[in-house]
Amino acid sequence: MTRIRQNGSLSCGVVVPRDFVRDATENDNLVGRSVNYCHAFAAAVFIGNSEAMIFSTFDEPNGTTFCGNF
Repeated sequence: MTRIRQNGSLSCGVVVPRDFVRDATENDNLVGRSVNYCHAFAAAVFIGNSEAMIFSTFDEPNGTTFCGNF
């Protein structure tokens, strides 16, 4: 947790549809459970700042999702 705070932002992976063509760096373009989780986690780490994150997007060919450490 200390390293994340020192970095100043959280790198967070979110699942997007295969046809996603928007800019993933704009938070308002992403929705879903993984995005909500990233916002909540960033708010907890950065004491209320839910925007202190950098999104990385990926798709999963079989339609399932998983959580992991990045």
